[in-house]
Amino acid sequence: MPQQFFYKAMDSQGRIVQGQISANNINDLEVRLDRMGLDLIHCRTQKLRHFRLGKVTRQELITFVFIWKI
Repeated sequence: MPQQFFYKAMDSQGRIVQGQISANNINDLEVRLDRMGLDLIHCRTQKLRHFRLGKVTRQELITFVFIWKI
């Protein structure tokens, strides 16, 4: 599953380029950047944020399961 990578790379003239791109893994990211004429310097993945707004009640869970079975 692709993830978002924030990268810092260098182009053929030595200029530093920063951006973000979707890739399956770091190797895939390097291939994509190479096709763009860039050499990877540093990268990091976007941190996923999990939000938990409230507790799901037993009744809500039962209703959800029965609705999706139909």
